[in-house]
Amino acid sequence: MSLAPLQPAGVARWQRDVPVFGEQMGRNDLILIVSDGFDETCIATAERLAASGRDVALFQVLTADERDFPFAQGYRFHDPETGQEIVGDGRALRQDYLTRFAAARAALSARLEARGIRHVAHFADESADRPIRTLFRPAGRA
Repeated sequence: MSLAPLQPAGVARWQRDVPVFGEQMGRNDLILIVSDGFDETCIATAERLAASGRDVALFQVLTADERDFPFAQGYRFHDPETGQEIVGDGRALRQDYLTRFAAARAALSARLEARGIRHVAHFADESADRPIRTLFRPAGRA
């Protein structure tokens, strides 16, 4: 419950903040990153922390709209991280988006696994305890 009052805001400054916090992160501490996982600097930081021997885990939090792409009309899609915009018909964009989204998620998963970073995807419309139970399930238990 101590995280409940936190509100997401702005873009993380990984290169600035991690060296400061890194001094406080011990080798036996769990570093839990909550992100959509599509911020390159965030993932590079997670890799750097894992390479230093720290236990790093990523909760990838995504929306149902990202998973389902339910848009059926014309929209202006805006990427808040890059500022890039695309205008198009949701139905026409859907299949290409879903294909690229699945490929990006698979590439991220492979990258994290190669670095020994535990990770789990969580969609905002799912039970909040599922990713926690999945990520911290004892080895060998399904």
